Amino acid sequence: MSYAQRRQMSGNRTAAIVIVALIHAALGYAIVTGLAYNVVKKAAEDLKTFNVEEEPPPPEEPPPAIVTKASSTKGNLQGLFSADDYPGDAANREEQGTVSVRLSIGADGRVAGCDVVSSSGSRSLDSATCRIIRQRARFTPARLSNGQPTTDTFSQRITWRLEG
Repeated sequence: MSYAQRRQMSGNRTAAIVIVALIHAALGYAIVTGLAYNVVKKAAEDLKTFNVEEEPPPPEEPPPAIVTKASSTKGNLQGLFSADDYPGDAANREEQGTVSVRLSIGADGRVAGCDVVSSSGSRSLDSATCRIIRQRARFTPARLSNGQPTTDTFSQRITWRLEG
């Protein structure tokens, strides 16, 4: 007799079907009542989290030192000269002219150096110009951006004219 022709089920087969049905019912109940929630909750607790911190930006470079220009306390060096300062030999030769000088100003405000940039044409007038400026000129020294005094240069033109 063939398997298909058997009409009667055995007891084992009926028990197996009932057990499978009960397993399905139990799983369905577990899903509906939140068994899955507890599993998700447990998985979330086991999950390790951390904050990713960005690297801080590199520190800014300090700005370059800014130098303020040295300035004359009187504003113009021409006022340091008087008619009595005119060199005698230059006056005898009736020499006149304009001397352009570049001064090196020390951090103390004193003239550290005097260079004739453009000559008046008279060696006496040129040397007298630098000599008088070194003796009499005082400057407010240049300062760095932090306020510290520093060296600088200052240019000026001095005109020598004979009176009379």
